[in-house]
Amino acid sequence: MRLPHGQDHQLCSDPLQRRLTVGYLMTGSVWVGGALALVEPACNTVAFHFHEKVWKRIEARRQAAAQAGTNPVAV
Repeated sequence: MRLPHGQDHQLCSDPLQRRLTVGYLMTGSVWVGGALALVEPACNTVAFHFHEKVWKRIEARRQAAAQAGTNPVAV
């Protein structure tokens, strides 16, 4: 389907709508699908925060090891 400004229409182009659709198809419940669509991004946000903290710590150790001339893996 062609939209007015030359954009192609995609089925479930919104990420929230995709999560809701997948949750609904997997469970058969709009309520559970909606809950999954809302909870999943929140979990990703929390996981991303801790992932970044861990990587910053690893990078700091590698940088300190490189400055000291030691093996960064052993630190």
